[in-house]
Amino acid sequence: MIRTGPAHRLGAVTAAAILVLALGVSLVGDGSAAADSPGRRIAYTCTAPDLAAQAVVTEVAAVVPASGSVGVPVQSTLTVTATLPETVRPALGGASSVVGTAVLGLTASGAGVTGALTAPELAIAATEVPEKGELKVVATGKAPAITPSKPGDLTLAATDLTLTVGSSTDDATAAPLILKCAKDSGQSGELAKFPVTGRTGTTVPGTSTTSPTTGPTIPSTGVRTPGDGQVGPFARRIRYKVEGKTRIKKLDSELNIGPGEMLTEVIIKLPVGEIKGDLTLPPSQGYFVLFKFVPNNSVIEFEPVGQVEGIIERGQVKATSKMFLKLKNVKVGGVPLDVGPNCKTVEPAVINLISATPPPPFLPTRPTPMTATYTIPPYANCGVTEPLDSLLTGLISGPGNTLNLNLTFVGYE
Repeated sequence: MIRTGPAHRLGAVTAAAILVLALGVSLVGDGSAAADSPGRRIAYTCTAPDLAAQAVVTEVAAVVPASGSVGVPVQSTLTVTATLPETVRPALGGASSVVGTAVLGLTASGAGVTGALTAPELAIAATEVPEKGELKVVATGKAPAITPSKPGDLTLAATDLTLTVGSSTDDATAAPLILKCAKDSGQSGELAKFPVTGRTGTTVPGTSTTSPTTGPTIPSTGVRTPGDGQVGPFARRIRYKVEGKTRIKKLDSELNIGPGEMLTEVIIKLPVGEIKGDLTLPPSQGYFVLFKFVPNNSVIEFEPVGQVEGIIERGQVKATSKMFLKLKNVKVGGVPLDVGPNCKTVEPAVINLISATPPPPFLPTRPTPMTATYTIPPYANCGVTEPLDSLLTGLISGPGNTLNLNLTFVGYE
């Protein structure tokens, strides 16, 4: 996932890293209220090639259900706050901002399950590197789901840790720093404990199984991807306000867009995130001058075709929207021009939007400007008393039209 050669950065994980922190995660369980652990202070000794052993102090916190039930999967949300000493700064190659991951070892015990969980990969959001002193990074994500098979107290504990941090831009000269961290002796790694209720002796088919050498195996959940019909644990629905301007090249006129809205689903999927959503735009009033002296007014309606779909890669959003451009209430020199009820482009305009090149990288809660250059297809079905297709196509249709949109975060769904 992360290349360690000096010519590469952590761009491949930038989108996922910043999104996991910004989007948050949901709790899987039996509906019981979640409880925050106060956070466990754990001291690690971390090593990396060409770097002396480093003392890294962390605080690891878990959000767990207040209680669980036999046979019902439970899943905790984790936050790891790691304080990196100033001595790691040379290994960052002068990076002004870093992103990365934290892979945290976990064990579960009690309630019929005992053993190591699949170590979750938590995301470190883009973090500015201070000019001097310690660097504090925060990683968030989810632990694998655990299905208890009998009543009792279920305990979650932390073990070893791997931190990977590197430049979120191209301003560093070093490869990402990978720290392998072992927990210092004499410490408890217990993060949380909660009761599991149910009939004594209840067994749940397909939960943990015992091996004489490795102990039980605990099933974990992965990131659900588009196409399985579900929103996975690293996905979130977000509502945006959408507004902006488009310039019609042939008319040399600018048209206000919105405010409308887009309800999106942002999906974390390494190395490329995905975004898709339903875009709704209100009709826009257009005013322009024909032949340099004839005023013209019209209403333009936007009819989306399918969803807006795109990717989030290296902190940049690239998305495609398809929509018919429909004309209504056309007036030329103040005189109505009856274009009819179905006057629109013969096919959808394909609009390839792209956000600004990072920095700063895309964050769901940060206003996101997007731009596109697109072609307006020819018009058809225009005119009631006389055919107007050729006239409107000649006046409006063609390449080189520009669009500038701003996506403003409204809230999570």
